[in-house]
Amino acid sequence: MITIYVATKVVDLVLDGGGTNKALFVLSKKHDLICTLVIEKLDRSGTYIHSTGMYSRENKEMMFIVLDRNELPIFQDAIKEIDPQAFMVVVNAHEIYGEGFKPFIEKK
Repeated sequence: MITIYVATKVVDLVLDGGGTNKALFVLSKKHDLICTLVIEKLDRSGTYIHSTGMYSRENKEMMFIVLDRNELPIFQDAIKEIDPQAFMVVVNAHEIYGEGFKPFIEKK
């Protein structure tokens, strides 16, 4: 059991670089339902970024959300149900500071 645990941690470190957080950029016409999911089910928040589609020139609301790696599968499953046409980019986030994550370190 100990060997499996250590091996798993080493593989995670190699694959993810030690980061356990994920930064998500999500585009969906059902962003209001996704917002409710993030706030109520995951107890997180995010930020809307006003954007414009390059091809369509359509104004859109892109969501920027940071989750723990363990929350990502829950989010992905819910997105599949809410809006299978959603567009999502997941990026490894190695250092996250602020409410709900690491506090800022005060310089001495």
